[in-house]
Amino acid sequence: MGEGTSHMKVLLVYPNIVETPKDISLGLAIISSLLKKHNHKVKLLDSTFHNPNKQEIELITKQFDPDLVAVTAATNDLENAIRICKIIKNIKLVPIICGGYHATISPQDILDQDCFDVAAIGEAEQSLLEFINTLEKKEYNYKINNLWIKKEKEIIKNEISSLNQDLNSLPFADREIFDYQKYIDANRGLATFMSSKGCPFQCSYCINKVLMEKYKGKGKYLRFRSIDNLVKEIKQVTNNYKVKEIEFYDDTFTLNKERTKEFAEKYKKEINIPFYINARVNAVSKQDFKLLKKAGCIRISIGIESGDPYIRNTILKRNQTNEQIINTFKWAREE
Repeated sequence: MGEGTSHMKVLLVYPNIVETPKDISLGLAIISSLLKKHNHKVKLLDSTFHNPNKQEIELITKQFDPDLVAVTAATNDLENAIRICKIIKNIKLVPIICGGYHATISPQDILDQDCFDVAAIGEAEQSLLEFINTLEKKEYNYKINNLWIKKEKEIIKNEISSLNQDLNSLPFADREIFDYQKYIDANRGLATFMSSKGCPFQCSYCINKVLMEKYKGKGKYLRFRSIDNLVKEIKQVTNNYKVKEIEFYDDTFTLNKERTKEFAEKYKKEINIPFYINARVNAVSKQDFKLLKKAGCIRISIGIESGDPYIRNTILKRNQTNEQIINTFKWAREE
């Protein structure tokens, strides 16, 4: 194929059924950027604002005629993902990969469904790209890390790759594919970003605990993008879309004090739009609150989970004293 020509056609499916807040799948958006960078043709089937019926799904499948379908599914979206993928499979016997949280935690669940051929586990962007590139050569590679692949009556269970330690190496999310302004408007003018991956805490009810286990010995679980890389992406979005406020989805934004300081300085100077973050008692200081307030932070979400120390610490493994909670909220109010 000549340079710049389109290679494979990949249909991405976002089977989102959550009414509010309306948000894109950053995972799919990054995959879309990666595929486009390698000259693959990408189309999105998105059920966020309108859940397509059988006729609509059939029409999209016939018109686009994909070589591969990739769907992301959280547990609550899984039923809709199965419904959509069954319809696609009836029109065209195309390989369908399912990734996302449910596939990562329970790949067997995914592969028990006739409509799915591959379960993508964890951070599988590069694995998906590798799978597509081999399909393009008319090959079907069963030995790709992060993928569980059906082969006749058995399942080839490949091991999980080491974690990508350089988050700056990932392309920015392809928001265009999502009709992003519609999302922003439905979310009160809010655009959302992630500046890190992972979380160092092991609360008993959270998926991070399970993911940490899965990735044991596979590199540092908590990783940060550089502030310059983050600011560049925010600028790209604010230059192309009408944005009133920004929210960072990181589990705990204030973990690295030096980074929080650098962020506060650069964000104020270069972006200066009101923003929200998530923080955590015993991972945020009075100084952090001061810096963030100055930078334009107008809301910090902090989970307490329970006022009862036994439930909070013994059962939920939050490891926070009443005094720490009281002090943290006092500092927030003072700012």
